[in-house]
Amino acid sequence: MLDTIQKFIKQKNIAGTSQTAIVGLSGGLDSVALTHILVTLGYKVLAVHCNFHLRGAESDRDEQFVRNFCKQLDIKLHVENFDTTVYAAKNKISIEMAARDLRYELFERIRLQNPNSEIFIAHHSDDSIETALLNLLRGTGLKGMCGIAPVNGHIMRPLLCVSRKDLEQYAHDNNLGYVIDSTNLHNDYMRNKIRNVLVPMMEEIRPGFKSTMLVNMENFGRAQEIYSAGIDNALSDIVRQEGSSQLADADKLFALPYAETLLHHWLAPFGFNPAQTRQICENPDAETGTVYLSATHRLLRTGRFYVLQAKTDTDNSHESAPSAGENFDLEKYLSIETSEQWTITPDKNIAYTDTAKLGSKLVLRLWRDGDKFYPIGMNGRAKKVSDFLSDIKVPASERKQVMVLCSDDKIVWVVGFRLDERFKISSDTKSATVFIIR
Repeated sequence: MLDTIQKFIKQKNIAGTSQTAIVGLSGGLDSVALTHILVTLGYKVLAVHCNFHLRGAESDRDEQFVRNFCKQLDIKLHVENFDTTVYAAKNKISIEMAARDLRYELFERIRLQNPNSEIFIAHHSDDSIETALLNLLRGTGLKGMCGIAPVNGHIMRPLLCVSRKDLEQYAHDNNLGYVIDSTNLHNDYMRNKIRNVLVPMMEEIRPGFKSTMLVNMENFGRAQEIYSAGIDNALSDIVRQEGSSQLADADKLFALPYAETLLHHWLAPFGFNPAQTRQICENPDAETGTVYLSATHRLLRTGRFYVLQAKTDTDNSHESAPSAGENFDLEKYLSIETSEQWTITPDKNIAYTDTAKLGSKLVLRLWRDGDKFYPIGMNGRAKKVSDFLSDIKVPASERKQVMVLCSDDKIVWVVGFRLDERFKISSDTKSATVFIIR
């Protein structure tokens, strides 16, 4: 197996033994095997362990195991402790995403402190297959079907050429102990369901499924290279740089049958979402002065051109506000996360709801005269939104801009103020949908 990994390292231009390997070492099988393999191959290893304090005594057990393991190998170890729950609440993201962000921010900080070093992560071929399937379910397109890249900037993944089964055999042959994260055995997260349920089912339906997937992913990767080259070539004829702005020729763009695809690849890196891209394409003859906004940029129609620029304070203050007769794009005002694991943090900008209690149609609009809801804390009694806002002393000048989130014509949340009793999370809740004000 070591020969296979060495060949893969050379083939994929992964950093060699002349550079320090900063290894993410959780204590699990994958990272333990990677650390041992890199030491065996002659790398200078600096192990990094993150204690996220999410699993009580199990988290402390993992840290102690890692400390003992690094002593056995005589390698340096950096341990960092995080209050992950607080970080997730502060940044309005899931616990899983918070842990990922904290981990990679730490790796990068340590890399910058250690010249001639790269970050080594223990993803293997099974992880890459799971990622491709996860991306398929999320609808991320061709690029997402290529799996995990062996090199991504300063992040190196030399184990993508071997499977978890190979690593289990390596650990057995080298008498390597490791810890087991109990959360990996639960099917609360989508990735765990793919790993523990979907992939075994596909192997049962089609023996050799994982091998076939790896071949498919290689083919997708080659197709992605051709696709990207074609996109870049087409955009080079449509978009040009002028100072700090980019200009796109709308006539050339909309003359092509794949205009929406080109727009997506041009605008997505600047924070524009697919719904906005579609909206732009549905209005190819937009008048001069039409503006589309992302969190960081503005796209202005001027004659036959679209002008892309960074947003200014003026853009932020004049961003289009709701008007009384409209329903609004949820994605513009609210981010929405659904999970089978959640931690409720008191925050007026966040609403935690029971997914099963939500209807099929969600609408965001301004409140109207006569609107009623059942505020949490009112013992199941209905109250007019107008009276509620008056009772909590919202200034009259601000009340008209208050929005309500509705599900099948029932108010779920007076946005930024109070959740409706009918949609709250209870002891029977199996899945939570969280709405966060952007």
